[in-house]
Amino acid sequence: ASMTLPTVHFRDATAADAATLAAFSSLMFSETFGHLYAEEDLSDYLTSKCSVEVFNAALAAGDHVILAYDGNELIGFCKIGNVELPVAHPPADAQEIHRIYLRRKYHGKRLGQELLKRALESKRLKDASLVYLGVWEENDRAKNFYFRNEFLPVGRYLYPVGKQQDNEMILARVQHIH
Repeated sequence: ASMTLPTVHFRDATAADAATLAAFSSLMFSETFGHLYAEEDLSDYLTSKCSVEVFNAALAAGDHVILAYDGNELIGFCKIGNVELPVAHPPADAQEIHRIYLRRKYHGKRLGQELLKRALESKRLKDASLVYLGVWEENDRAKNFYFRNEFLPVGRYLYPVGKQQDNEMILARVQHIH
C-alpha cells in the first residue's frame, strides 16, 4: 500500500493548467536553486523555461503532466514527453521525464516515489523502451532517488541557466527490452 498523505490526490493536467504550472515551476526552481545563480541568469531561465507559453506549447504537443495536490494546493508535478536531452541515437520509442517537482515540505513522505510510480505506469512511459532524465550533478538527494528507482548514468551535458552552464548527468531507465 502506498504511504501517501490521506489529503493528497493526483490528476492529469489539461490546457487550463498551463498558468498554474508556469507559476509553480518558477516558484520551485527559485526555491530550490535560486541561490546558485545571478539574478539576471535566473530571470532569463524562468522566462525561457517556466513561462505560460512553454507549458501551453508542451500540453498542446501532447506532453503528459501529472499534478499532485494537497487539498486545493498544488504541491508537485511530473512532466513527461519526447526526448529533449542531447542523447545520441535514442531509441524511437524512448521518452523523457522532463521535470519532477515536489515542494520541500513534502519531501520524505514518499510522494516523490508515488509521482514517479504514476509516471512510469502512465501510457507514455509504460510502452517506452527507455526513459531518460537529466539531473544536476551536485543534487545528491535527487540522484540517489533516481538510482534507487533503477535509473543509471548514461551521459552528461552542460545545461544553460542564463549565461551559467551547469553540469548535468543524463540518466536512463530500461522499461522494456524489445
